[in-house]
Amino acid sequence: MHFEGGEKLGPINGTEYVYAFEALTEGETTYMLLTPYRHYRNNSPSVDVIRSDDNGKSWQFVANLTKAFGNAPINETSFLRYEDGYIFNTRGLDGIQRMHLTDESFRLIREVNLTETCTFIRAQIGRPRLFKRDG
Repeated sequence: MHFEGGEKLGPINGTEYVYAFEALTEGETTYMLLTPYRHYRNNSPSVDVIRSDDNGKSWQFVANLTKAFGNAPINETSFLRYEDGYIFNTRGLDGIQRMHLTDESFRLIREVNLTETCTFIRAQIGRPRLFKRDG
């Protein structure tokens, strides 16, 4: 296999992104979780969802998860499709590990503080990842 022609992801709706966490492809659509450069530079955590319907040739902003999750200071984030929405595992810069359930438009339905409810998680998970059994 040979890869060539890679290039920098340009600004999307005027926003430059610096760090990608994870991507999820469903049919012709790819969703990606990223940190905007302005937030990375200012050390103010933020995670956005962007999407491409043309194999990455063009991208559009979908949602700001930080706002959707009540301005939780999230950074490292993982996600999976779950029923009619998505499930996220987020590492907070406040020392809290969280799970979030959203609808298909990335609006919060439910949140669980894993640091508080799971005694074996003493603070947070370094790089959270979600895996789907047999899928």
